[in-house]
Amino acid sequence: MSTVIYFKTFSNINRQLNIYAKQVTLPQMRENENFPKAISKYLTKTKINDLEGDGFILLIEIFQTSTFKDIANESFIDALFNSLEHIKEEKVFLAIVNILVSVSYDQGPGEDNLVLKYCAQHPHSRYFAESTLILLNKGKSEFLLKCLKLVSEVFAYEKTRDDFFYSNDLFTLLDIIIREFVNNDDTDLKLAYLDALEGLITCQNFQKTKPRVSDINEVFDEVTYSADADPKLLDKIKQIKDSGLL
Repeated sequence: MSTVIYFKTFSNINRQLNIYAKQVTLPQMRENENFPKAISKYLTKTKINDLEGDGFILLIEIFQTSTFKDIANESFIDALFNSLEHIKEEKVFLAIVNILVSVSYDQGPGEDNLVLKYCAQHPHSRYFAESTLILLNKGKSEFLLKCLKLVSEVFAYEKTRDDFFYSNDLFTLLDIIIREFVNNDDTDLKLAYLDALEGLITCQNFQKTKPRVSDINEVFDEVTYSADADPKLLDKIKQIKDSGLL
């Protein structure tokens, strides 16, 4: 039996198990060291048109960064990027993006980060950029810090700084950063938004027109003159102002 036929059969069985015994089957799959390897092999060795949607659903359900750390290689990342053009169900699509964000979070900056590498060179990176904005715009706290770290690293990496986000997406990102910085009370998140902003203003497309600079300065002034402003926020704002990029 071929890998594709075997996995289709397994996926169909597993779908039924997850309907009736999800709390039993999921922990067992997560604890099985060979199961992530099997899914990775299926995703990387199967032609994109032959992939079962259930394969991605299985991946999403059992994915844990620590478990997949050893198999998050170039073939695995490439398979996930390739899938972005073909997945039609939004929930599955965004879950794949979440996995890529989570992998990136643990890989560090620059050339050593395979997700950033594929952001710079993969033809489907456009879908990933747009989806990152969707995740940031939805504002679900469990992924915000990871998404913002990815955004900051995109701007810090010279191969993605000016090309990963199209102009309209860049300005949408700027709107999100300003809005969420104002609306959020969590200091760590505010600092993460400032880190992302600090990178964004280095982009050529921002520097051409410097949109919303007056709004940025107004927000900064509100924090600066607040009686209970966090010193870490004040230091970061001063650092951005002293850069001379606004």
